[in-house]
Amino acid sequence: MKKFLIRIFILIFLISSSVIILNAIKKPTVRCITNSLSLDAKLYDIREHNFSRVKNIALGSSMTLNNINAEVFVTKLQLKDFYNFSAWGLTICDVLNLFKIYNRLYSPEKLFVFSNTMDFATDGPTIADLKLKLINAYLKPGLSLFDIPVELFYSYPFCKDNISQYEGSKNDSKKYESLKYDFSGSVPLEVYGDNKREARVNRHISQYVPTEFQYQKLDELCKFCKENKIQLYFIQTPFSSKYLTDEKGGGDLYIVHTNRCESICNKNNATYVNINDFLDLNDEDFADSSHLNVKNSKIFTDALIQSLSELNKE
Repeated sequence: MKKFLIRIFILIFLISSSVIILNAIKKPTVRCITNSLSLDAKLYDIREHNFSRVKNIALGSSMTLNNINAEVFVTKLQLKDFYNFSAWGLTICDVLNLFKIYNRLYSPEKLFVFSNTMDFATDGPTIADLKLKLINAYLKPGLSLFDIPVELFYSYPFCKDNISQYEGSKNDSKKYESLKYDFSGSVPLEVYGDNKREARVNRHISQYVPTEFQYQKLDELCKFCKENKIQLYFIQTPFSSKYLTDEKGGGDLYIVHTNRCESICNKNNATYVNINDFLDLNDEDFADSSHLNVKNSKIFTDALIQSLSELNKE
């Protein structure tokens, strides 16, 4: 009887182990790797594309994910090889850490980062080192059993709490949480009227005070691109008039931030563009205080391309 129970135990162990291993190495699926719905979904989309190389990479927070109009951007800049690797909530530190992975995997020539003060408002990274190792393993071409960190075995095919949100977001562009990717991995928003949330519309720059830590990471990102002969384009994104009212010192904070970013970029030969210097957008065409709807994203992208063209003439 004892031998029989031992055999049953061994059989159950082998079956369970096989299920876990197959779950780790089977066809790519959305996994709960980073605890960020947006980043996990983007990692899945990246694996589905099976890139060998991406010469032109866009990477950042929702400022890059939502505000760029990829159709205009790719067509007018004649970018034959472009993908938007962005996800909600990424800080400048996260952009640096993720880009080091993407650089190894995809050998880019250009990096486009669209940013605002909210990307600078934390004192540390939001993606832990272990998560970065899992991301690298998950995206690595020709993933084999020996390459997989043991932690990835337990990254289930998506956290149960997020399944319904992911299913409801991947085909809906009329909500802030949209994960409806276009051909480039960008997510154009169509949040109008009653779909707007007052708390988001009334956000103010004073809620996102930049930290020295993130400025240091921007400097490191610029240096990394320079050392690896990658042209970095750092673009300050537009915002609604409410975001920059002077009642809470908004104007001063904005000037200090943009001057600091420009200085960091200039000393490292990165291209800096502050689109707010010459672009006047209608607040009604913002999805909230800093995210553009489709109409404004086209205007913004056209203006950006024009400004880049002028910079190239200088």
